[in-house]
Amino acid sequence: AVAVADEAAPLVALFGEYLACSLYSKTWSLRDSALQRLAQGLREGSLPGAGPREPPPAFAHLARALATVLKRTLADRNVQVFSSAAGVLQALCDAASGHASRQQEVKVAMEPLLPSLADRLGDGNARADNTAREAHHHLARMPGAGAPFAAQCLFKPPSKRTGAGAAKTAPPRAYCARLQLLEALVAEAGIQPDEVSGLPLELVMELAMACFAHREAEVRESSVRLVGACFTRVGMRRIERYLANLRHSQREVFDAEFERVSLGGGSQSS
Repeated sequence: AVAVADEAAPLVALFGEYLACSLYSKTWSLRDSALQRLAQGLREGSLPGAGPREPPPAFAHLARALATVLKRTLADRNVQVFSSAAGVLQALCDAASGHASRQQEVKVAMEPLLPSLADRLGDGNARADNTAREAHHHLARMPGAGAPFAAQCLFKPPSKRTGAGAAKTAPPRAYCARLQLLEALVAEAGIQPDEVSGLPLELVMELAMACFAHREAEVRESSVRLVGACFTRVGMRRIERYLANLRHSQREVFDAEFERVSLGGGSQSS
């Protein structure tokens, strides 16, 4: 209780006692309402530090306070609360638009939250999964951040689900969600160094090839499509070495994908 009170104290000072207490409420509708008010205040510039003429230190203070809020709410198991938390994140990115110093503050504030956001990919609730994907895309499109920033937690295997009855490993949908999001980001942002804001080819391909060894066919299929997206962007020469240890039958699967995308099949993810 003392730790929560210490954490909430800056929020009370910045947003007022009622809104801050609502964020910590056990009633999901109060948490949701508070988050929606924060997002609206960001969009309107009415939150302390959010206005376009506010000095950089004031916005930095606001960004740190909102990071404290999002640390709790991006992990909220209530889908509506999580969706509203993602709305705050997106509104914060938009509030930083056109201000280099603000964009840097958002990056610093958001980076510790990326693992929680990545863990919502492949959520059993389709709305939560879509919200997590959209939030990653929003970060990827923010000047000063870009796809490499947004994707930095996607190159690791998904976390194991916790709780009673949880499986020892992450479900296949969690792997597929990461691979599909990376496929979409490769198609949208490209690959380094051809595109400065593109993804690093080595990390993308290493993940794809590791997931190609997964026991579930849907995960392997998603990994093949990700490699196909890289092939579309950079050609065979740059990805050939990652395919060197495949058996003939495995290589045929990739060759079929390369032929498909060469004929205009394109990305299947968004």
